[in-house]
Amino acid sequence: MKGILSSKVVGVIASLWLSVFTACEPSGHARRLLEQSGGVARVNTEASAVFLKHATNEVRFLSDADLRDFPAIASLGNSVAIHPEHSGFPAHIRVRFGSHRNTRFMFIFDPTNGARTAGDWGLVQVASNIFLSAQ
Repeated sequence: MKGILSSKVVGVIASLWLSVFTACEPSGHARRLLEQSGGVARVNTEASAVFLKHATNEVRFLSDADLRDFPAIASLGNSVAIHPEHSGFPAHIRVRFGSHRNTRFMFIFDPTNGARTAGDWGLVQVASNIFLSAQ
């Protein structure tokens, strides 16, 4: 009985530790944001539409009105901008999330022809075409 009880306690502690670790770990937080927004497929569907509707040759910050038709992307963070291809870095949607002290950026590359590898950009891959700033 004592061995079973102690193994349950260890299991609970391990589960709590894992929850705390993934809450603090940036890519875990980004994955939860993606899940809460409806999943990677929904974000990619909206991202394709954002690129078609708002892509220009300049950086463009999207307002709440611009994002009204894209609730999954809007729910990912508190500042969304679309960036054109620049110096070999592919066009992407950049979403700022986190607190002022712990700001991170999610980079959503065009799912139809976007990046599939972090390359030399120092990014952490979260999904096939979705990356996270390392710091």
